[in-house]
Amino acid sequence: MTFQVQAQPGYLMVQSDVAWLDDKIVHEIEAELKQRTEKVPLIIFDFQTVGEMHPQAMRSLARITNEYSATETKTAFLVNEKLFNFISSNGMDRILRCVGDLKEFLPKQSSPRDEKSRTLEFLNITLDAAVHTFKVATKTIINANKTFVKTTSNCPAHDLAATVSIHSPEYNGTLILAFPSKTYLPVLNRLTGGSFDELTPEIRDGVAELLNIVLGQAKTQLNQRGFQIQQSLPTIIDGGKVNPALTPGFRSIIIPFNCDVGDFFIELTNKTATPS
Repeated sequence: MTFQVQAQPGYLMVQSDVAWLDDKIVHEIEAELKQRTEKVPLIIFDFQTVGEMHPQAMRSLARITNEYSATETKTAFLVNEKLFNFISSNGMDRILRCVGDLKEFLPKQSSPRDEKSRTLEFLNITLDAAVHTFKVATKTIINANKTFVKTTSNCPAHDLAATVSIHSPEYNGTLILAFPSKTYLPVLNRLTGGSFDELTPEIRDGVAELLNIVLGQAKTQLNQRGFQIQQSLPTIIDGGKVNPALTPGFRSIIIPFNCDVGDFFIELTNKTATPS
């Protein structure tokens, strides 16, 4: 085998069955990891069978650890006592996080949460992510108003929206960001530095970019709390095509926002335990 990389829920597992780990194998592992497109919060290196390691291989692993740390991906090393003593004697245990039990690496599993608490947690984190995104990306201070459950008659007016599917063991649904054009245009101008005054096909992508940033911000926090969010690419939809009807088994919550250039809203739809 030499080594293999396997995707596990919430992390990647790198396993090697060699007794002597040299720098060539480490570089092959690094190349394999770089081919992986999925973003994971943790990479575990299972080196329990490795008895000895070349010093250059250890330095390469330290470099890889630092590189992943810069992208907020943690690394951990599952090692035997002999290898731990070797790493420690070279002063590398401060960089290479080593333990002897896989359970010490994995996020602690929280107790099962009910539907209401999951939705509330997702809602609050998404709200904070939206406030942060608009402040940083568009220099706009936004304020959330009272949320309400969507019905077939109370969906706010909008001209343009983006929607993205969300899949997770903890949460399944969609997230929508929707604007009337009078709000979208000045927000887009702040985002891009442009001077758009008319909603045209060429500038519709901006709403998807904003939604992607919002969910990216939220996803980091949510996954740290065990949601294991998987997302697809946002889809742009014209305002008249945001379906006001409700799908059986799903519930939609509207978060209205206002700012100095107008109003907009975020819609959060999640799968309920039983159709409503």
